[in-house]
Amino acid sequence: MANARFDNLYAVKKVDLQPMQTSQTVRVNVRGEVDKILACSVQSIATTCECLQGEGVVNGRTNVKILYLDQTGDVCSANCNADFANTVQGEIVPNAQMQAFVTVLETKSSAFGNVITVEVVFELACTVYVGQQETVFVDGDLFVKRDDKQIATKVDCHTVCGEIEQQLQTAHAIQRVLLADSVVSVSDFSLSQGVATVQGKAMVELTYFSQKLCHQTFTFDFSQEFVASSLSETAQNAVWVDVKNTKIKLDIVEDEQNDLFTAEIVLCLNVLQTHVENVSVILDAYDKGCDLAFARHALTTVLPCGNARVDKKVSAVLPQQIQGEVVCASNKHVVVSSVQSADGGVNLQGLVCFDLLTICDDGYVTTPVQMPFDERLEVDFVAADCVVGVDGCVKSVAVAIAGELKVDAQLQFNVVAQLPSYVDVIVNVEEIALQRDDRYAIEISIANKGDTLWDLAKNLRMSQEEVLAVNPEISSPLQEPTKIVAYNKL
Repeated sequence: MANARFDNLYAVKKVDLQPMQTSQTVRVNVRGEVDKILACSVQSIATTCECLQGEGVVNGRTNVKILYLDQTGDVCSANCNADFANTVQGEIVPNAQMQAFVTVLETKSSAFGNVITVEVVFELACTVYVGQQETVFVDGDLFVKRDDKQIATKVDCHTVCGEIEQQLQTAHAIQRVLLADSVVSVSDFSLSQGVATVQGKAMVELTYFSQKLCHQTFTFDFSQEFVASSLSETAQNAVWVDVKNTKIKLDIVEDEQNDLFTAEIVLCLNVLQTHVENVSVILDAYDKGCDLAFARHALTTVLPCGNARVDKKVSAVLPQQIQGEVVCASNKHVVVSSVQSADGGVNLQGLVCFDLLTICDDGYVTTPVQMPFDERLEVDFVAADCVVGVDGCVKSVAVAIAGELKVDAQLQFNVVAQLPSYVDVIVNVEEIALQRDDRYAIEISIANKGDTLWDLAKNLRMSQEEVLAVNPEISSPLQEPTKIVAYNKL
């Protein structure tokens, strides 16, 4: 149609790929032969994602930390990093943005000689943000009805790496460090001039030897700056943190008790940035001299609702008979099996998993523990029609052995809520010759309750100003059936 103008409209939609289970085998060579594996802690994270046509490649790293007894009865430790790469398939195109979440479901460890083999089963859940371009009707020499719509015009997935350090002190002298794990939670995130400032709380768990096997937990607040020149300061952010590694440096002082150490936590700061624009969209149009036929298309986009970290304490009494004194809980992780959004919150189901190491008369015993939970998280920006992603971690576990096993776990969940949005756009306009009936200079018609001024003007082929000029008493929408007067030029 000659008097209709079109332009390109760009929007980003969200595609959740089907979660896939995959496995990885990690072999660790240690000094001397292994008598018994006491604890095996596994953490897998995605580091990079690459989008191709119809498929994507997720690269990641698995960190394995092992506590074991050697043939002499000494408690020893070993750790190993192993990279992995997995291919996922779905609605993926080059230049799309993809984020991947890794959940460790199961670990099995075995030893033969001086080789420890760890089998890891994990779930890979991927979300792809795909750009769409549509040519839409934007203007013309017509009467048009517009509405402002929010559209995500760009989504970027960034990963920024850095370290936080803290000097800490143990209760006993450290003869040797065996295992170190950490959990980091973010309470505040801000961007300014290419620098990201992150504030939060870190928890370090240290297993060390000091005449006997010792285990301590340390908690501290932090505020750290990260170089983030690739991040936009105008986007809306969702932030979560992966701990890539935890390093321990002993602060040794000659002739003094060595109870000071520095914890270095290597972080991957994941930032999902969504750029949202208000776009004026034509919903309807008409012309006085002809009828119009429209071709329409529903453009899909996704809008950010909010991002929050929610702490939750879960407790249970489990019918497991465990003897001895608790040494530590290792390989702690959360498996979220069900997420259901509701007005003002999220309903979650899943498992808290860990390995409990105890010592009794027969020596060290490792018992796998799974504690189910069914909880509601109060999150004010979540609505029932939101799509919610939840990632969880175990901040701490307290256990009491008294016939049965009583478990108190402090969890933290990172909640990202988004709202799917469908924008109806006009992609083609065709002119249809008007079939004119006999018309009179003055016409009176009955309009229905609920009709708007736009509906009246379109039906009468008048401007809205012309309708109001001869019917100044009407309201929009009409509260009851109403007589409408129209003057026609003959």
